[in-house]
Amino acid sequence: MLDSAVQRCFGCGAPAPADALPPLCPGCASGGPHVAPADRRWRARLSDGRVEGPLSREGVEDRFARGQLDAFSPVSRGEGPWMPLAEHPDFRSTFLPWSADAGRLDRAREALRGARRSERRRRGMRVARAAALLALSAGALWVGLTTDLFVLPERWTRRFGETASRAGQAVNDRVTAARGTEEAAAVLARGRALPHDDVVAAIVEPLGPVDGSEGLHLARARVALWTGGAALATAREEAERALARAPEDVEANALLAEVYAAALADRPDLAVTAGQLVDRAWAAAADAVSARRARGAVALAAGDREAAREAVAECAEVDAGCALVRARAAGDGAALAELSERLGAPFPVELARGEVALEAGRLLLAEEVAGRLVREHAGEAAAQDLLARAARATGRWEVALEAARAAERLAPDRLAARALRARIELRVEGRPGDALDEVEAVRAHPGFAGFDGAAAVLVDGALAARRLGRFEEALELARAALDREPGHPAAALEAARALLALGRKEEASVALGEADATHLSGHALARFDVARAGVLRALGRDRLARATLVAARDADPGWPRARLALAEIDLAVGDPAGAVDGVLAAPLLDAVTRRDPLAAMPLDEPDWSVLAGTLRERLSTDPRLGARVREAVAVLAWADGDPSAPTLLRAAAGADEGAAAARAALAWLAFAEGDAPRTRQLAAEVRALADSAPLHAALEGWALARMGDGAAARKALDAALGDGAEIAGVHELRARAFAILGDREAERAAWTEVLRLAPLHATARVELERLAAAED
Repeated sequence: MLDSAVQRCFGCGAPAPADALPPLCPGCASGGPHVAPADRRWRARLSDGRVEGPLSREGVEDRFARGQLDAFSPVSRGEGPWMPLAEHPDFRSTFLPWSADAGRLDRAREALRGARRSERRRRGMRVARAAALLALSAGALWVGLTTDLFVLPERWTRRFGETASRAGQAVNDRVTAARGTEEAAAVLARGRALPHDDVVAAIVEPLGPVDGSEGLHLARARVALWTGGAALATAREEAERALARAPEDVEANALLAEVYAAALADRPDLAVTAGQLVDRAWAAAADAVSARRARGAVALAAGDREAAREAVAECAEVDAGCALVRARAAGDGAALAELSERLGAPFPVELARGEVALEAGRLLLAEEVAGRLVREHAGEAAAQDLLARAARATGRWEVALEAARAAERLAPDRLAARALRARIELRVEGRPGDALDEVEAVRAHPGFAGFDGAAAVLVDGALAARRLGRFEEALELARAALDREPGHPAAALEAARALLALGRKEEASVALGEADATHLSGHALARFDVARAGVLRALGRDRLARATLVAARDADPGWPRARLALAEIDLAVGDPAGAVDGVLAAPLLDAVTRRDPLAAMPLDEPDWSVLAGTLRERLSTDPRLGARVREAVAVLAWADGDPSAPTLLRAAAGADEGAAAARAALAWLAFAEGDAPRTRQLAAEVRALADSAPLHAALEGWALARMGDGAAARKALDAALGDGAEIAGVHELRARAFAILGDREAERAAWTEVLRLAPLHATARVELERLAAAED
């Protein structure tokens, strides 16, 4: 049914005052006589060169919303200087993201586009229906309807008559309105064109003539999009064909934008085009579900979750695609599970479930979903990528590496998977050559310039090149990383290390000074300080290096590596007794918590046998330190993974009843072998000898739990908290002991503390999820 005739604004199609001749709404007439002269203070030079003014602020913004002005259009206030609109103090806030002025202008622009599109549709319907009804009125059909030649209900004939009357009136109104000014007619003509026609031309011209119905192409594209990423090429081809057949159709523009959004993981270069297609769909029909869905999908792919949720807020209850965008943007795993069950577990929904689970730390669920997707969709790079990241989070390096390699084979453009592969090859597998080859391939990729992880990849390349002895290449890669992220701590360190290897010490010192570690804390800061101290030592600045290592010890007091490095430098600066004390402290520290080998700050693995040899050479004949030096040498063998370490430790413990460090290291070896009685005996001896041994109290508690003595185990575990409340290893041992005792609540609390103190602790995340699943 046609709506009744309403006088509408030539500029935007909104209702215009009945007495306005020509019909212009207040917004479009904002420079007119009804605006107070004091509020009309601005002039603007339009895109066609004409100067308009004086205008109100709303008048300037209205012309910007209509496309008559852009960010570079000159404006002036009164007789003031002409300045680009975006730089003029009066309008600068309009171009600031999230400002009230920008939000109001965006809403006005979107409303204007929607109104224009709706008016074009209404105008077309009026003209078409009016023509048809006028033809009917001149023919026998109309005569039959009005003379009962055909027997039809009276309400039908009345409706036809009313429709004909309205259509005729609408045509008359349009004819009357056409007598408006030339400017109003020009505004109306500009409103017929959607933006970015050049983008559409660039997409469809290579296709040549396209056969078939746009509806059929759209249907095929939609099915392929929901089938999975392996069918994404088909979805793109069909959506582009639909756009070629109907370049102004909202569905064609919106669906192609969705397809491009789904492909952004592999084709980040499509991001701009996807946004432009959304603009076209939004200009065509801002209230269309497809336009909202496309806007949400593109915002989500760009990482703007708030904008994605806002875009689909009005369509999520009626459209599965909008519901998927909303649930993914909100990280709502329950909603995704419900949607998956309702739709038959389509690939995009299941992939979103895995992604959300991974983000929420539900690693077992993420790995389960990823594994199922890999089995059911063997050709899906996205599934392999998800599996690689989930396995990396749980510390399953072999699975992560194989999945990353598979993702690379299926989608060479998926740079994040290739970067993960390079890092595992380098830091876990110990293959710097393979890692460097992969880094160079990623760097040569056209999408590398826009890759968020570029600096980290370059740092890995610098580390790999340095380990291969290719120091000039290492320096070039490190400097490229610093160009991408000035102050990157690991990049500055690698640059300094490479310069040292090239004998350029002064430049190395300058490069080290470029490191910005102000954002680091805890274990990350300790790793940086240990690495920085190594460079400082090579520069001959031992005192500063020692101060740096003291800072590392304070940043992560339970980390043995910091104490061993501090002992090494104490020996160098002439404090042999301090060096021995530092070595003997190491086994009393957190030897149980596994540190992430893929941490952002890479460390070179030291050869502690060198320190052991130096201690033996310089101090073994010292009557004050002789026995303690032999114990320290045994401890260094344990730290170095030397097979002779157990023999050396037992000899040191047998020679000295007070050798707490040797017994502590032997306790860790027994724990690793699962020998509970031996662990308990040694841990008890350490506690009796050491002033503070919270880790070995926890170790004794674990052993007692394994031996079935719950009461004694709890007593030892509680004692461990006295001095060990801030040591991750204490809580990890408590969690393992409580698991043996069946105390799920205490186990959960202990794993939670581990995760607080060691956020990258994969086992803690997995165990917490296992406990949550058991409750469900």
